Amino acid sequence: MNATTANEPSYSGPEEEIFKHAFSDPIIENEMLYPALSTLDCIYEANSTLLMPAEQFFTAYDELQIESVETLELDEGATHLLHVTYTLGGATYHGYAYAPAAPDTDQPASLIIPGSGLNCSEPIYRKDPASYHDGVIEALGEGITNYVFIKPNEDCLAFHNGEGKVDVNFFVNWLLNNATSYSAAYIVSAMAITKYLQGRHDSVVVAGLSQGGGAALLTSLQSQPTAAVIASGFSVIMERIHWSGHNQIIIPGIGQAYSNENVREKIKSSSTQFLFTYGKQESVIYRIEAEERYSCDFLADCPNVRCESHDDGHIFHVAITSDFLRSMGI
Repeated sequence: MNATTANEPSYSGPEEEIFKHAFSDPIIENEMLYPALSTLDCIYEANSTLLMPAEQFFTAYDELQIESVETLELDEGATHLLHVTYTLGGATYHGYAYAPAAPDTDQPASLIIPGSGLNCSEPIYRKDPASYHDGVIEALGEGITNYVFIKPNEDCLAFHNGEGKVDVNFFVNWLLNNATSYSAAYIVSAMAITKYLQGRHDSVVVAGLSQGGGAALLTSLQSQPTAAVIASGFSVIMERIHWSGHNQIIIPGIGQAYSNENVREKIKSSSTQFLFTYGKQESVIYRIEAEERYSCDFLADCPNVRCESHDDGHIFHVAITSDFLRSMGI
């Protein structure tokens, strides 16, 4: 075994070189839910919890069954989690969200789905002004009980070794090559949490920015919450040119099942009120959307859609979002 520093994990044998690359992403400083991984088999077992056949995604909300719900505490009670266990297609899965210490079921609830980036959920939960999601809690307003969805291998759910967490290159392709999808697995878990919240609150809002906006849209098209806030998360341009990496939403078959026309028809037939926003200070596709209003025009005949451009960047627009929700009595 090679010598290691006091802060460096120690591995032995032929797996050592793989481990040097596998755990290259940062972890949060606070308490983790899962124990540290120490072998390749441990990584395999962690990744295997996400083996959800991609074809199950398209009818997941109706078919998933919630089996149990519990609240958990980390960081000596400073952090609260909602844990929803559900089954789909004969397999058991788990969805998690950062939760309020004392949920108020007399209030509307929101599920905020984070966008791209590492460990984005905890900063939303802590109301960190440095987060690019800053503004979402303010936009949703004081009268909403907020939950922040946690993606697998993010924040306190990291597949970690105590020093770093498993890099995206060690699970996304592996899941795709096994006819499954990381994106499908996490978005279905968001659906499961939404389904649970719908059983406890009269009104539920699903909200997301960027990739989180895309995930919020996909979650809402099946779950039909009271309202959906899609900030820079949908563009009709992407049916023809989709500029993205493996850290973005990848679900085999999504392009056919959720073509622009299909999305519009699903929105029209939905009971959900949708808000789409785009900023003129964004880059490339969403800046074009804000200026040219391609998606807004495409969705213009949907009576349950409000589509707005604003003069800011890649953000949750507080005033527009607040006005949208207040107009609904939320």
